[in-house]
Amino acid sequence: MHRLTPDFRRLFEASPSPMLVLSPGFHIDAVNEAYLQATMTTRQGILGRPLFEVFPDNPEVPFLDGTRNLRASLERVIQSRVPDTMAVQRYDIRRPESAGGGFEERYWSPLNVPVFDEHGKVAWIVHRVEDVTELVRLKLESERQTRTTEELKLRTRRVEQDLVAKARELLLANERLKEAHDSLERMRSQELQAIAAHHDAEIQARDRRFRAAIEASLDGFDLMEAVRDGQNRIVDFRIVQVNAAIEQLVGMKREQLEGRLVCDVFPVTRTGGFLDRYIEVVETRKPWTAEFAIDADNIHAKWLQQQVVAVGDGVAVFTRNITEQKHIEAQLRHSQKMESIGLLAGGVAHDFNNLLTVIIGYANLLSDQPAVSSDPRMSNALRSIMSAGTRAAELTGQLLTFARRQIVQPRRVNLQELIPEAERMLNRIIGEDIELKTYKSQNLWSVFIDPGQVNQIIMNLAVNARDAMPRGGKLIIETGNVVLSPEYTRNLSDVAPGEYVMLAVSDTGHGMSESVRQRVFEPFFTTKEVGKGTGLGLATVYGIVKQARGHVTCYSEVNTGTTFKVYLPRAGDEASPGEARVEASGTRGNEVVLIVEDETMVREFAAQSLSELGYVVHTAAQAQDALDKVASLQGPLHLLLTDVVMPGISGKQLAQILQGQRPGLKVLYSSGYTPNVIVHHGVLDRGVQFLPKPYSPHELAAKVRQVLDWPGA
Repeated sequence: MHRLTPDFRRLFEASPSPMLVLSPGFHIDAVNEAYLQATMTTRQGILGRPLFEVFPDNPEVPFLDGTRNLRASLERVIQSRVPDTMAVQRYDIRRPESAGGGFEERYWSPLNVPVFDEHGKVAWIVHRVEDVTELVRLKLESERQTRTTEELKLRTRRVEQDLVAKARELLLANERLKEAHDSLERMRSQELQAIAAHHDAEIQARDRRFRAAIEASLDGFDLMEAVRDGQNRIVDFRIVQVNAAIEQLVGMKREQLEGRLVCDVFPVTRTGGFLDRYIEVVETRKPWTAEFAIDADNIHAKWLQQQVVAVGDGVAVFTRNITEQKHIEAQLRHSQKMESIGLLAGGVAHDFNNLLTVIIGYANLLSDQPAVSSDPRMSNALRSIMSAGTRAAELTGQLLTFARRQIVQPRRVNLQELIPEAERMLNRIIGEDIELKTYKSQNLWSVFIDPGQVNQIIMNLAVNARDAMPRGGKLIIETGNVVLSPEYTRNLSDVAPGEYVMLAVSDTGHGMSESVRQRVFEPFFTTKEVGKGTGLGLATVYGIVKQARGHVTCYSEVNTGTTFKVYLPRAGDEASPGEARVEASGTRGNEVVLIVEDETMVREFAAQSLSELGYVVHTAAQAQDALDKVASLQGPLHLLLTDVVMPGISGKQLAQILQGQRPGLKVLYSSGYTPNVIVHHGVLDRGVQFLPKPYSPHELAAKVRQVLDWPGA
């Protein structure tokens, strides 16, 4: 059988990885098409020239050290005679003048490999780079949650198109080389034999360079020749050559692979449909690209991408590990999904709070009426209405917490100081058949969070653990200082490496399946019976932790137990925002108040509540109405009570305009939920007075009186 002879020059050209071949003096001796495309250069423009003359540092960014680091790596290769792998480098590439000039920001992961001559000296250095610019940008963009996977798909399509072109070139080149060889055999003259000898030596030198380039590639490579039956049909492929990267990917030595049938080594080639696709590539000469998972049912499955091109009567297979890329994409999709759910939850809570303000408010007003308070039946009915309204307000509060729209008052706290109080509360909640254990770390760092939210985290996780142990068990609470490394956070789109305080809550309950674990933080998702839970407990924990710029994980095994780990950033030097406390001097008054509220029922309720307390009340449905009313108002205006979110001009913009017209005007904001107009990361801007919806007449009156009596409002 005629064995397939690899043409390493063409394989070098067909490789999707950008590669250079450098002389010991760092001149460019060879370059493949992938490198030319990646650097926007031409072969005639860079061959024979010094590497650092062609690719200098970007003069507009003085702190870059990519060129210096690359030179140091190349010198290490010459001195040590071993390959040198570099960390990810920022290595800006000069744009051609036709593309606008200047430099384009790039991130590369280079590998430099020595190639020796027959005397054992370093004759060349293969400089191979992995362009990770897209992954770096994806990592950065995922924090803003705007990146999609379309760029990756486009890149894949471009690689497929490139491979089609390279495969055609490879086939033509092999045919031309065969023709040249046949013609040389027919020529017997001494002069032509000398030329052929020189040509053979050059080919052998190039072959060594290109073989080294393939061997140095971080992508797995294997060359396979077709095995045909008596009817000339392809029934299998024989592995002719592999590189070191394939050994790492499949966990087998070169000797266990080369010379064997691929279906014998990897039965999934036949059962998984890969053999049919390889045959199709040989017969159609069209490349094929696929992504697939090894051990797909495992959470730690390895994802691979295969790019297959026809080479003679066989195929060349380039295999790349894309597991990290898949993890980043999954993190991005999950983050976008949770953000979308949060926006929906926040909007629903805002509308509910407007309705609850009216329900609770008027119920309170009615309860103060003598005719109602003297009627036990009416009083009981109103108390039931107010109780149901309060429970509904708590539910919307949980929604706002998940959506990170809840207003909080964070300060520097040490979790060790909060655990004892939480223990006393838990002993009343978990029951006697559950053993509570706490393990406190010494010298625990401080964190910056609202103390009430810490208790809420512990309570919600403890209740979840209690429900998972109907027959009793152990509930364990631990704290500790941890440092999240860049390796840990690499595949987490919204977590920064650094110092954190860990709070872990574990149970020995029935655990949960992987499908349940993946949805555990979604609002309204619950596996409990109807009436046994709202599905908001863990969603609330998620919202609190994210609002505190932290990170929460869930580990669980069926019939073993579950552990939730909350990571809160170590507190820096920021000061806790303080607010002067001014006791309201009663709740009545005679000041002039302007209420601006686009919800009619809320506006009318607030106006009635303050009017009954003696205030002079004016109302407006939107900001422009308020401006017109103030322009025609004779006399003083003491207080502006305005909704934050309104059509057109916002509440904050309205306040700024009116305070410019009437210095000394005091402002009280109110809203069902508050965007970053007056709140940043859930913390009120300094000096801002805020009344959250829903509120009762008594809460409204007390807050209005407090703002009017406070000199700094």
